[in-house]
Amino acid sequence: MIKKTITFFLFAAVLLLFQSCAERSAREPLVLRDIISSLDERFDQGIANTIPGAVILFIQDGEVYYKNAFGYKDLETRARMTTDTVFRVASISKTVAALRAMRLVEDGTITLDDRVDNYLTRQRVPPGIHNVGGLTFRRLMSHTLGTRDHFHYQDLNYNILQLEIMLITRTILSEYVSENIFPRLNMINSFYDVSFIPEGRLATAYNNDLNFPPNFFLSPAWDAAGGLYSTAGDLASLIIEMIKSYRGQANNLIVERDSLVEMLTPHGRSLMFEGLSTGLGFFVNERDNEVVTYSHGGVMPGWRAHYEFNLDTGDGIIILANGDNGGIMLIEPLLSRWIEYQEGKSAS
Repeated sequence: MIKKTITFFLFAAVLLLFQSCAERSAREPLVLRDIISSLDERFDQGIANTIPGAVILFIQDGEVYYKNAFGYKDLETRARMTTDTVFRVASISKTVAALRAMRLVEDGTITLDDRVDNYLTRQRVPPGIHNVGGLTFRRLMSHTLGTRDHFHYQDLNYNILQLEIMLITRTILSEYVSENIFPRLNMINSFYDVSFIPEGRLATAYNNDLNFPPNFFLSPAWDAAGGLYSTAGDLASLIIEMIKSYRGQANNLIVERDSLVEMLTPHGRSLMFEGLSTGLGFFVNERDNEVVTYSHGGVMPGWRAHYEFNLDTGDGIIILANGDNGGIMLIEPLLSRWIEYQEGKSAS
């Protein structure tokens, strides 16, 4: 009980910390430098005892505007966090897997509305609630199996997607992505196999008590759902190429603009959160003030990750943390401030 109370007050303090950067008149909009100033001056004071470390990156108008590292990548060795530190980004893996699937759509290998059963040679998906409307690639990628107009988020959907891609193409997802997608996007610090990460580059994961969480290594069958290790800079490269593609600029994205638009189109709405929908490998966040952002997060024991971007402004944010407290203590309050910043830009 005491531990929960302390965590609550720490969260409240951090929220006030980020809000205190708003010492401005009510008519003056929040600007990005206000948020950055708050990070540089007060990060260590506010959450150093709850999160080992983090890397935070802001994109502005399609370019990296700010990137900084805070705290430690390893508490035992006191190794400082660096901007090129590798984190496990968990479910952000789904965005990359969805891009791979859309490449197959573009080259005519599959269509989004093909039934998965058409490609299964040894078994068939049994009838039932999760097969309502047909088990299609679109439904797998948008988490809308067994539903009509809302989504039910499950890692299993991307496990199945990965298996289908392997059966159809006779290629391993991680090998294809590592050889064809990462180099094209200059994601040179992204990996599926932890043994390929250069020594000293991977952060150490910590639980709420800043102890080591239980070992949580997934088999390669989970690569599409949550097997990716990456850096803030690599994820920024991916987001920037998507912004360029959407704007019709020269880019290195592996799919065409029309395919990207299809991926960003809402497919299933949330029953719990108003304005939240799923695209294909993305979440779509629609707000009353017409500010629309696209995002995905990643949660795994000891790891917290989140990216979000606004196609209208060309802005984005990436937050990676190596502790279980990274969500409530860092991502949620910081993301709230960034959304306010986007709202201000939209209104101006």
